[in-house]
Amino acid sequence: MMRHRPEWSSEVVQLAKSYQPFGVCAIDVAGDDKPCDGKNTAKEIKMAFDEAFKCGIHRVAHAGENGVAASVTEALSEMHAERIGHGYHILDDPIVYKTVREENVHFELCPLSSRLTGSVPIDWNQHPIHNFIRDDVNFSINTDDPTVTGQWQLEEQLMCMRELGMTAHQLVKANFRAAQASFLQDDDKEQLMRHLMTGAGIITIRG
Repeated sequence: MMRHRPEWSSEVVQLAKSYQPFGVCAIDVAGDDKPCDGKNTAKEIKMAFDEAFKCGIHRVAHAGENGVAASVTEALSEMHAERIGHGYHILDDPIVYKTVREENVHFELCPLSSRLTGSVPIDWNQHPIHNFIRDDVNFSINTDDPTVTGQWQLEEQLMCMRELGMTAHQLVKANFRAAQASFLQDDDKEQLMRHLMTGAGIITIRG
């Protein structure tokens, strides 16, 4: 669903409910969160998130991307969000920043997209990811939308090494956290974690 089209929200969650038996597991709300000012997300969107919560459908919310840190608090406390898309502006509020770290909230960071949308400073050295790495914030690396950025996951991670100075260890850690924050069933999640561990050389599967 989109923040600027709240009238779609009910239909989106109803579609998610209808297709839940066929693999649909979550809803997300995207769009510019700045006009919401951390407290004014449309009631239609909040009602849709409430319905998803009641029906066991997972919830993700883009928040703190262009808007204030309070939009992340709103997403977590009023919309039952389990993951936050972007969230760069949590750095603007020390209390929110401390809270999300203590609660181990997972953030879906999209470095190139964040730069293209003006959500973060143009200077890579000022990107919030440096603070997140230093403070061990729970995050993963994502592309956001390859059809817009022209960059896929491998290219995004290589860019993180080249432009942001991320190490292979830091990227592996981000991948593990992505898997841990996924909405897979427990057995599938365990299989994915073992696959990542094997790929990272942490374990060897004996035939």
